[in-house]
Amino acid sequence: MRMTGSLKFVRNPSKKVLLEQKAHACPKCKHAESVMLTRSERQWILFNQCVSNMVRVQYECSRCSWKNQELPFDLSEPLDDFYYESSDSLHRWLL
Repeated sequence: MRMTGSLKFVRNPSKKVLLEQKAHACPKCKHAESVMLTRSERQWILFNQCVSNMVRVQYECSRCSWKNQELPFDLSEPLDDFYYESSDSLHRWLL
């Protein structure tokens, strides 16, 4: 006797969405513009119903597959002007 229905356990391929337009230097392979902030989604489907949905936001290198939640702080890049303001000038700005 043959069953017409069967148990199907399917993992959908993950979707990746770029969240930034600016690329960053990779701390591992040192490529100048290969790291982007991405959001990836992965779903597990059983009997046509989603049983698990995982969303992750992280930095990923397109060259060496380096991944991390945040970029290492680089002192060679200039900081925004806001960080260089003295507390006195910031106080005047707030008033």
